[in-house]
Amino acid sequence: MVRLLIASLAIIVTLAHAKTEKQEGMAVSALNVMFTSLNSPPKLKGWKSSGGDPCDGSWEGVKCKGSSVTELQLSGYELSGSLGYLLSNLKSLTTL
Repeated sequence: MVRLLIASLAIIVTLAHAKTEKQEGMAVSALNVMFTSLNSPPKLKGWKSSGGDPCDGSWEGVKCKGSSVTELQLSGYELSGSLGYLLSNLKSLTTL
């Protein structure tokens, strides 16, 4: 019985971790597309058109809670373009 409980717990933890990694990857893709859609402005220091970690503290205007993007503080940057088509992938975003 204890073995079954431990095995079940291990599976749940593994699945939760996989879901978190997938959501983080989707958030990175959303910000990569947004950066490109905004014409890759140099004012957005640290942003990339591919890959990267927006929660490592180097992406200008990006605020995170843990590894989830929660805020994009981009006012005053005089940006032009669109926000990209993947913005809905930012599931934890509360402030834009």
